[in-house]
Amino acid sequence: MPAKSDDQDGKGSFIFAIAVAPEHQRKGAGRALMRRVAEGAHAAGLSFLVLMPQERRADDVSEHIAFFRTCGLNSLASDRYMSPYGAPVLEILQRLRLGY
Repeated sequence: MPAKSDDQDGKGSFIFAIAVAPEHQRKGAGRALMRRVAEGAHAAGLSFLVLMPQERRADDVSEHIAFFRTCGLNSLASDRYMSPYGAPVLEILQRLRLGY
């Protein structure tokens, strides 16, 4: 269960880990998983989601950041390498439902 935190608009949630098996990457599984997480967050009354890059290798972090941006998440700190990425739940849902 994600840890909850308060944000400026209401309750938010941190996602500590999200992963897709390598053989299923780049086939929409990650976006579908994030959409389900965002739908659950919305149903629970949460208004904001935050994710953190977890990998130590620069190429892994770059791939995670690209995925975060695809999901509509933006950097929340000036150090973009290992900064948290987040967005309002409704913006994430809109982005993922439209298939950007």
